[in-house]
Amino acid sequence: MRRPFWLSLATLLLITLGGAGPTEAATTAFISRFTITRDGQPFFDDTFSGESASLATPRLAGGEPTAYFVVGSIPDGSVVHGRLSVRSANGALSATADGEPRRQAGARLLTNNDPKNARAGLKSGFIFSMSALFEFVVPGGPVEGYGIRFGDFGSGHKPAHVIHLFVYRNEADGLVIRYLLQDFAAGTKTIVEDVPVSPAAGDQIRLTLSRASLQTSDVTAQYQFLKDGTPASAPLSVGTGVPIFSRGENTWTRAEFFVFEQAPAPGR
Repeated sequence: MRRPFWLSLATLLLITLGGAGPTEAATTAFISRFTITRDGQPFFDDTFSGESASLATPRLAGGEPTAYFVVGSIPDGSVVHGRLSVRSANGALSATADGEPRRQAGARLLTNNDPKNARAGLKSGFIFSMSALFEFVVPGGPVEGYGIRFGDFGSGHKPAHVIHLFVYRNEADGLVIRYLLQDFAAGTKTIVEDVPVSPAAGDQIRLTLSRASLQTSDVTAQYQFLKDGTPASAPLSVGTGVPIFSRGENTWTRAEFFVFEQAPAPGR
């Protein structure tokens, strides 16, 4: 008998990214593959096809049963021609670490976060990497974007290590790849690097975050453009390493993909 799973579509006050101001447009991200490796071996691979076209379908990660937690709403029927569409307009209200209002939608993989179980999930005793393949689209308005992140979500404490890599249309209407660290416990966010990119660079983009060595807790970031399914660039690094495990209680992380837009400030 299949073990029962639940998937909450409830609004959650969580994470997202820089800037401020009223919503101008909505962004739709299209993701066709979401993968994780652990200790160099396949850990999770989602192509959003068949039964797994529904995010409510249970998944396996590293042989362990898990599920997605959906932030905002990603309705069944969002997969068309092998691409899952995620719309910022369907997002939940949220805030950045320094209090800027956002609306975001996305899916977090609920891997094991029990600090007493060192051999399950994405823990400090493993090396691991996450990649997502998106259609490369320009976000719908300034202060909007889509991408991936690692974060210590679900501990009962404010997340302190939330590491993002995303396609971003910035406040000046420029298109960049942003590498960002947010610490919700401290109320701070740090832009590691913004890399300007051309809208004509390709028709897909692969975003990757990796913790590649047990000698450090640093996570590094890369992006790669594709065109017609073929690499249009080499994998390109962004910024420098960012620590993902630097406090004693933070021995685990979780992976997710997301899309966001700016939201009106409360009272407007």
